[in-house]
Amino acid sequence: MFRFADSCDMCLFWVSCFFSGLSGLLMPMGAVLIGLVIDAFCKMDAEGLDRVMKQTMGGDDIMIIGAVFGVLGLVLFVCYLFMMGCMTVSAHRQHFKIKQAYMAAVMRQDISWFDKTTAGELQSRIVADTIHIQEALGN
Repeated sequence: MFRFADSCDMCLFWVSCFFSGLSGLLMPMGAVLIGLVIDAFCKMDAEGLDRVMKQTMGGDDIMIIGAVFGVLGLVLFVCYLFMMGCMTVSAHRQHFKIKQAYMAAVMRQDISWFDKTTAGELQSRIVADTIHIQEALGN
């Protein structure tokens, strides 16, 4: 799969794997934060809304949890951005190298091979085959 990858492509791949793992570790935090919001609402309901409003000035706990939820969303966005960006760049770089190798292999064919294959078929096969490889590498 990484036959045409150089050290830069492998570095991009491992950076992408790191951010993928980080985003996977952060996803359960969303469930924990939702649980904290529900607990805060239940606390407000159990103690009576009037008393809680006087003590906490409108539910500071929920506002803090909401801010943490926003920061978590921003961090996850950055993780997904780097994950997909690095993987896509690596896939495009390898796609280009594969197309070059494919064209070099086609040019080494015997002349009779070109008599059997039409120009449109050759071009469409090159594009279709390399697109499938690029999708497997980067998407």
